[in-house]
Amino acid sequence: YDLFNAARAPSIEQSHRVIDQRFLHVRGLEPQRTLMFGPYWYCALFQFDLLNVPDDPNLILLFHFYMPTMLTHYGIQRSITSAGYNGPVHYPGDPVAPKDVHLIPEQVKRYAVHWNEPVTPEKIAAHLAIARGKARPQGHRLYCSEFGCSRFAPVPLRLAWLRDVIGLFCANDVPWCIWDYRGNFGLLTPDNQPTDALPPVLEFVARSSCRS
Repeated sequence: YDLFNAARAPSIEQSHRVIDQRFLHVRGLEPQRTLMFGPYWYCALFQFDLLNVPDDPNLILLFHFYMPTMLTHYGIQRSITSAGYNGPVHYPGDPVAPKDVHLIPEQVKRYAVHWNEPVTPEKIAAHLAIARGKARPQGHRLYCSEFGCSRFAPVPLRLAWLRDVIGLFCANDVPWCIWDYRGNFGLLTPDNQPTDALPPVLEFVARSSCRS
């Protein structure tokens, strides 16, 4: 069972209280059931250092990964962290360069301080190391249950991001599930046409020992 899906709370303390209550309730009913849950605030990888891990052998620690959102949600109009921004984006480094920040819509700027942080493969690897440190003492597996990059993002950047992220997951023995198969983040468009991301992702899976 996945106890939460992209859950969030006003504070880390409230999040842990709800997780603990649900965990104990399910454990009382099914002592051997494998349970999955992830960090506070949308199961974000960068929140792993705040995660309390119960002393329990049947756990999988999961996370979602979309850093940097200004790139991965580019052109997604329902996203509160990027909607309306159609200016230049970059990867690796600052998703929106300082000279272009003025192009970010006012309703998005209050989020941009966080979601526009520089992202590099080294930074992603550092976050994965923290997650592995949380999982290792009790032998828990890590699982990225959701990650992806908008099909509206510039193709070279989308492909570079996907290659880096999947490569790091494989190097760290992290199974993954891409979001999504068909849609705004998809390997296929809503009318079932392949996007530029489909061939390299399939090639990566075919030649890799890491399986999604």
